[in-house]
Amino acid sequence: MIAKTIGELAPHIKALAVICARFPHLPAAQVETGIVFLPEEMVPGLTINLHGSRADFEAWREALDLDTASLTVAQHFSANGSLCLLTDAYGAFEGTPIHLRGFIEADDVLAAP
Repeated sequence: MIAKTIGELAPHIKALAVICARFPHLPAAQVETGIVFLPEEMVPGLTINLHGSRADFEAWREALDLDTASLTVAQHFSANGSLCLLTDAYGAFEGTPIHLRGFIEADDVLAAP
């Protein structure tokens, strides 16, 4: 299902408000409300993009209780040509589908799931 109105996104915006209230210590991230590309489907929810360290990614993953079994890691070259690890985790928080994506510095290696 693709959301057609802002009202359909309200539950996901509410989940983001809960995240902000419950976890104000989390590192800043780019958060998008709209279509989430899960491994098996596209649904309305939250996409959270982090550019930084493994510790930042893990802080978000643990706070949202995203299963380590959902982790995928791939090599990615940034716009400036430097190598980073593209790390994804999937799950739900407060009933909202979540796609957590980390652009992890290559020297801050994330262990394989």
